Amino acid sequence: MTFNLYNCATLKRRLENNQLDLFEKANNEISKKVYSRAINYLLEALKIEAKYQEEVLLALVKCYLENNQEIKAQNTIEDYINNKFVGQDTFLLYADLLCERGEYQKALSLLVNKERALDSKGIEKKNMLYYAYDIIDLFSNEVVIGKKYFSIKEGISWGYYNRNNSLMIKDEYESITPFLEKQAIVIKDNMAYLIDTNGVIISGSGFKVEKILPYSQGRAGVKVNSEYVYVDHNFRTTKQTYLDLGTYADGYAAFKDSNGWGIRDIDGKVIVSGCEEILFDEFKRSTVNMRVFIKNNNTITLYDLERKKEITEFVDAKAFIDREGYAAVKFNTLWGFIDSNGETMIKAKWEQAKSFSCGLAAVRVHNKWGFIDESGSLVIMPKFDEVSSFIEGVSKVRIGDIESLLILKRYKPEQTFWR
Repeated sequence: MTFNLYNCATLKRRLENNQLDLFEKANNEISKKVYSRAINYLLEALKIEAKYQEEVLLALVKCYLENNQEIKAQNTIEDYINNKFVGQDTFLLYADLLCERGEYQKALSLLVNKERALDSKGIEKKNMLYYAYDIIDLFSNEVVIGKKYFSIKEGISWGYYNRNNSLMIKDEYESITPFLEKQAIVIKDNMAYLIDTNGVIISGSGFKVEKILPYSQGRAGVKVNSEYVYVDHNFRTTKQTYLDLGTYADGYAAFKDSNGWGIRDIDGKVIVSGCEEILFDEFKRSTVNMRVFIKNNNTITLYDLERKKEITEFVDAKAFIDREGYAAVKFNTLWGFIDSNGETMIKAKWEQAKSFSCGLAAVRVHNKWGFIDESGSLVIMPKFDEVSSFIEGVSKVRIGDIESLLILKRYKPEQTFWR
């Protein structure tokens, strides 16, 4: 049998003409808002594997939407999203459908996976999704952001709220700590309790507690009779007492005794001691990737706990927050960013800065705070008078006297627990 290129080209043109004919009939019905007939024509046209398949698909999905058939629209686009004929216009329409359903992370993942098919318009849409946020105004300035929930003080009691600002664990605690894992320490009637994310009590101290630190890696620091000790999940206390304590991270925590600040491991072995100061993040964690910032004689040193040696010195610094993120450090008069090996990743050019978390870092520009990504580009413009670092996509911000929570839309209410 002889293969005839002319016949192939003729067939291709015939298929395209058939597809265009159906497409035009559908457009006539759309102009009359008779969407049911238009949908039938477009379904027939979509079966023809010819030049205008993507245009037909887009028209069909939009017809479903105009006909109030949102589920049909989503199912149709999902059926064809990985076909070869599908391009940027379909990806962007699908991303919009996902965003309307609140599935920002799924929309972002789609555009990241299809990035090679995107032009500048598509990249702009992807970036907009990545840094889109909501603002929730606060009626109390006493807010603690943690994993899964944030905590708000109402009157004299604390409770835990989800990202939709709904109360999840009732307001009944005199003091709370954020969830860093699947448990948190709280105080009620001067007694400490370990609770889970449903508010169910796991264990209680049985003795009065003056102050609590976050529960992490099976330990929490508590203040009893003016001294600090560590407790485990059953509130068994360490024999050693301290003047102050930090929160465990990567198997290490800071402590303060009569000789100054130091670092101990999970078994209580002292790794560093006699320091003027140890730098903490907002949860009093000090260690990431076996690195810690130590302050002595007005100099900040990045210290390697594994090799027990200094890496490099800085004028000032902020503790690491994320394992993969960079730390903010001060070179002379300006702030830049380093990795855990002390290598400069973003050159110093900021008035003030905070370490990276959730892929973003707060920087101050002309006395206003905004956020940069790991390329050093401003992605949330400087307009805030005060900000906190992001924790699971949530930052506490202030403009004038108004305090709010800035919530990145790409983060789901329930995230995996870090560390």
